[in-house]
Amino acid sequence: MDPQTVLELLLQQEFLRGVAMGLVAAVALVLIPRLDWFLAWSLAALAAVFWIGKLGISVTVWWSLPAAGLVSLFAGIGAKELERSVPSWAVLLVFGLSVLGAWGTVPDTERAAALTGVTVGGLAVLIVRRRVPIGWIGAILAVGVLGGVIVTDGSSRGGAIVGALGTVGMLVVAPGIVTIEGARSRFPVLWLLACQILHVFLSGRVAGRMQDPLAAFLMVLVSAVLVGGLLWGGTRYSAERRGPVS
Repeated sequence: MDPQTVLELLLQQEFLRGVAMGLVAAVALVLIPRLDWFLAWSLAALAAVFWIGKLGISVTVWWSLPAAGLVSLFAGIGAKELERSVPSWAVLLVFGLSVLGAWGTVPDTERAAALTGVTVGGLAVLIVRRRVPIGWIGAILAVGVLGGVIVTDGSSRGGAIVGALGTVGMLVVAPGIVTIEGARSRFPVLWLLACQILHVFLSGRVAGRMQDPLAAFLMVLVSAVLVGGLLWGGTRYSAERRGPVS
């Protein structure tokens, strides 16, 4: 994902059509304050994929669809749970980095480029509203749409499917830390985003380049443990600096 590649993305027709649909979703979110951002994103993403003539899922790797379903379930629920520990806009940015990471991982990028455009357009709502509703059904659906694109666009390389699905890791790891801690931790937003960027790189650019799906899965797992430890340590350090809450 070098600068030239990103520049090419910004000029790609699929990306621009995705931005247009994302902006429609952003307007809807402004006009309907209680509308779930992830639900609006999902509808805009499906419309964008339909617009570019790439609607549909092609499954060539038997385990890819069940894997995408499990990831959608856990990451979708995790997105809602993460909202308890960070502002809603931070959850959207974590998801947005996942979408970008998936685009940078799958071999066929047309659908992924459209989804990246939808994300950019949809995030425009944050210019007007810093807090947007997040629902677990919409979040599961959104990760499901992303998973369907990953399964289809990454079908030529099993490792790419694993690595791209793994980019949503912080939507699972961060809520998992809260569960282990037995309390609703408040994560430092910048630290959370930094951990997500690191994980997206390791999952997408390292694991996603592997041919062997098992090796890719182990790399994703190692990355998740690493960034989970970094997030847990950074949260503990931040809490100690703040001191006890009276």
